Amino acid sequence: MTQHHERIEAEIPAATADTLRHLASMQGQSMEQFIADVLEAVAGSNIDVSRTASVVASYTKSHQRYASLYERLSK
Repeated sequence: MTQHHERIEAEIPAATADTLRHLASMQGQSMEQFIADVLEAVAGSNIDVSRTASVVASYTKSHQRYASLYERLSK
């Protein structure tokens, strides 16, 4: 069975894009595939999106604050 795919676009803050790019890299995926997997997981679950958004916002804030530390640790 072939799945139909649809391309969507959204503008997001640069810091969020950086975080998504970093997470995708950690998973060994392209950013596009990582986002597709995340969206499929959210759409197929009973996740409380409002709570998830606050967790992502907290993570993004922390990542921005400690980005230089993360960079040094990765080396």
